[in-house]
Amino acid sequence: MFYTGAGRLMVFIIAVSLAACATLPKDIPKVPSYAVENRGDTRIAKAVEREAVNHPGVSGFYMLPSDMDAFIARAVLIEGAEHTLDLQYYIVSDDLTVSFLMERLISAADRGVRIRLLFDYLGTGLNDSQLWMLNSHPNIELRLFNPTGSLRQLNHRMHNKAFIVDNVVGIVGGRNMADEYFGAREDVNFADMDIMAAGPIVKDISKSFDIYWNCEWAIPYECLSSDKPDDENLKKSLDSLKETNKNAKDSKYAVRLKESDFFRQACEG
Repeated sequence: MFYTGAGRLMVFIIAVSLAACATLPKDIPKVPSYAVENRGDTRIAKAVEREAVNHPGVSGFYMLPSDMDAFIARAVLIEGAEHTLDLQYYIVSDDLTVSFLMERLISAADRGVRIRLLFDYLGTGLNDSQLWMLNSHPNIELRLFNPTGSLRQLNHRMHNKAFIVDNVVGIVGGRNMADEYFGAREDVNFADMDIMAAGPIVKDISKSFDIYWNCEWAIPYECLSSDKPDDENLKKSLDSLKETNKNAKDSKYAVRLKESDFFRQACEG
């Protein structure tokens, strides 16, 4: 094969870049953790039990074909969480819907909910300040999947999507965390599907999450970024997040959410 001078330079740059990040970080201090057993003492658990009393040992499912319903379900479940929240996603964008859910997650952590976030390294669009804002909370732990750029491992991505509340209710399906998956963009609309599940199947969803969470590919965020902001800058990031959400409360999307039947049903429930 014949290379020009520029071609040889490009090959050299690519080779050096790949060699520089060809393997996962070594000797990472990582403490395993697992889903907390459903003790049946939460409001969500009691609601599920009332519906399941005549169907012992059987799982229940609720389809979420509507993008806005899928967003509302997640927001309501975060508000109702009492013990744990486990989120696993490939794409997490820096946009309207994710900003709202991020603030709700931090509020849940403030009231004592243990939160584990597992995002794909290449799929997350959140910046370092936002990731540190989440990971710095004592009740939130963030891990990124496969933070490497090697050619062999580049396509080894984590496309799983799971949203698990108190190990009682789980949402799985095709939706990532971004405006285009929740009907908040006028130019793009991904026609994905979610299922909200309750019952014995949720333990299986949690087991799958735990396998990924504790595997060698899931790296704690603090091991990937040494530039942790100080308390003042962390507060600025949180204040900025709250201001963004405050400004969006009267947006077209917010109005559509409040007018939806699913929103009214969720508020009544």
